[in-house]
Amino acid sequence: MTGLLNRRGFDLACAPLLARVRAEGDPATVALVDLDHFKRVNDRFGHAVGDEVLKYFAALLRLTTPEGALVGRLGGEEFVVFLDGAPRAQGRRVAEMIRLAAALHVTPRLPPITVSIGVAEIAEDETFLQAMRRADEALYRAKTLGRDRVCVARRASLKEIHS
Repeated sequence: MTGLLNRRGFDLACAPLLARVRAEGDPATVALVDLDHFKRVNDRFGHAVGDEVLKYFAALLRLTTPEGALVGRLGGEEFVVFLDGAPRAQGRRVAEMIRLAAALHVTPRLPPITVSIGVAEIAEDETFLQAMRRADEALYRAKTLGRDRVCVARRASLKEIHS
């Protein structure tokens, strides 16, 4: 529906990128993006409008992420962005651009939206799943702090990586 990779497609496309990043010692960042209060959009305006919001936001994601970024929809109103070669600070900047674009782009036929985003730089020795968990924790923190914000995960410790 959105034209983005689904979870399986994202995982398959991400694997060789992550392998290359690891082989070359480059940084990489993952961002989890969630549309705030999306259930309210569906409840108030109906699922057809909710689908339009998802399509609109997917197009916005493609426009606001740098060339080479891998973008997917994990399901529902949750999206993921893999930034190949991007350290934590750059991941935060991209996430802020996404957040601002969502908040500022108003269309007369769709309700306004905001997003919460969790960002994690993938540590050299952690799995992608571990980095996703840290990004998810940061996303949860963004929602707890009031939504419409970006939170960056703390760096992974060796204890977390090997547990």
